[in-house]
Amino acid sequence: MVPAEFLYKESRELFKNPEVITEKDALEALIKFNKPDEEELKAFLINEKGFTENKVESGLSKLKNAQTKVNQSRLDCFFKSAGVSQSKMPQPAKGKGA
Repeated sequence: MVPAEFLYKESRELFKNPEVITEKDALEALIKFNKPDEEELKAFLINEKGFTENKVESGLSKLKNAQTKVNQSRLDCFFKSAGVSQSKMPQPAKGKGA
């Protein structure tokens, strides 16, 4: 049951017309990707969230490796068939009069 004092009109308006930042410079000023404080992150995940130290160390290692990568793979790289070249692909049948 929705409470009587719920601001449904205002809520609906927020969904229909959300406040967004579209200027690239303004977005770049707000979003900064810095290296995480590893010790603080470890303390939080292990002491407060119950993760094992091995899991956290493994995740931090993966994070470090990801930070050193510069280029992202192209999407079409994930869809290439192994061992099938373009020349071996079936060609469309040529009909009469073609």
